[in-house]
Amino acid sequence: MRVEVPALLAIGARDIGLSMPGMDRIIDAMPTLVPRLRPPVTIDDAGHWLQQERPDTVNGLILSFVASLPD
Repeated sequence: MRVEVPALLAIGARDIGLSMPGMDRIIDAMPTLVPRLRPPVTIDDAGHWLQQERPDTVNGLILSFVASLPD
């Protein structure tokens, strides 16, 4: 199933999920399944719970993403 809407992917640089075997390939393949995916954003000094660890950064990313969408 493909996701056809614009999408944003934010990743914590310290997310333990990044160490799972094959995760790099999954992330690299995402544009095939989500063709309107923006380039992934990596947030330094954050793990899996970005919205709790870096709320201001996440809010800024979301606001910028939404502002970039066509009317």
